[in-house]
Amino acid sequence: MSSEPLERLSVYKVTPTQADKLENYVYMYYDSVTKEPFYIGRGKGKRIFSHVSASHNADLAERLADGSWEVDFLAFGLDENEARKVEATCIDLIASITYLTVTVAPTAVLTDVSEP
Repeated sequence: MSSEPLERLSVYKVTPTQADKLENYVYMYYDSVTKEPFYIGRGKGKRIFSHVSASHNADLAERLADGSWEVDFLAFGLDENEARKVEATCIDLIASITYLTVTVAPTAVLTDVSEP
């Protein structure tokens, strides 16, 4: 896989060195055209970059492979417990208004609240 997406990310968002200084954080990957979010995660250090080079999630890796995505921090400077809560809240909130195409929520249980 080309390293181009990682270079693009580090140039206009945050460098790996800067990521090390952010403590625990929550981040969101979204479609660069539609701006719709498709993945929310939490991490520390260079975690935000790890999905680009070797994601633990096959669906996310496939989604990132097409290159039409961006990523932003939703919160940073958190302790681990705060990061878990913010991640779960963001997943629940965003899932209530749009469909997360990569639904990995290790710290939250997503409930379908749509009407039958």
